[in-house]
Formats: sequence, C-alpha cells, structure tokens
Amino acid sequence: MDTGRSGVGLPRRLDELGIHDTFVVALYGTVLTSGAASLVGLTNAKLTAHLGYAALMRIAAGAWTAALLVFTVAGHWAVLLIVPVLTGIGSGITMPTLTVLDDRAAPPNSAAPPPRCRRPRSAAASSPRLCSSGR
Repeated sequence: MDTGRSGVGLPRRLDELGIHDTFVVALYGTVLTSGAASLVGLTNAKLTAHLGYAALMRIAAGAWTAALLVFTVAGHWAVLLIVPVLTGIGSGITMPTLTVLDDRAAPPNSAAPPPRCRRPRSAAASSPRLCSSGR
C-alpha cells in the first residue's frame, strides 16, 4: 500500500502533487483548519440550539470522514483545499460540544480544590511562593 495516498500526512501528499513550498504547506494545514474551526466555533451556540449535541457530533464525525476520503482520493492540489476546512469544521464542532458534555457529566462539587501556596520558612518576604495541588 502506498502510504502517501492513504492519508498519512498532508505535506507528503502535497509533495506528490507537485507542491514543494513549505509556506504553502503551512498555509494549508494551519490557516484553513484554524479559520474553519474558529468560524464554526463562533456559531456553536446557535447550532447547538437548533440541532442538539448528538446531531453535532454526527456532523463532526461526518466532516472528518469526508476529509479523509477527499484526502485519499484527491488528484489535484486544489481539491486538497477542502481537507483542512472539513477537519476544522469537525474540530470546531467537537471541542466546545465535548467540553459542555464533559461538564454536564461531572458530579456536582467535583471541582479541583484551589492550589495551596506557601513561602519557605527560610525565604525572604520577596521570594516567590511555592504552590502545590494539595496532594
């Protein structure tokens, strides 16, 4: 199996299609993914109100699946523009949704205690405090 065509990494895949400029590769991976995730994240409250959490998680899984399929079969670099956008859409939906669901699943009063800070006995008043998690 040719690992470059099966979805191992975008830089390798772009290299196969004739894109050798590292700036273009960075543009693909970072800007498009982050931009799509940010735009979807900004509309997360409205999407959640209209669709619900289960539907959003299905959409995110579908976006990631579509991204992997396009990544695998794309024969031109321009088609690969869709891959980071779809990945960003999936991440932009998943991260806030899982954060809310995780918070709702936690038992009440399960927040971690604040760290205890102290100064060493031999230290001057201007020395930094030593903080521990209380364990």
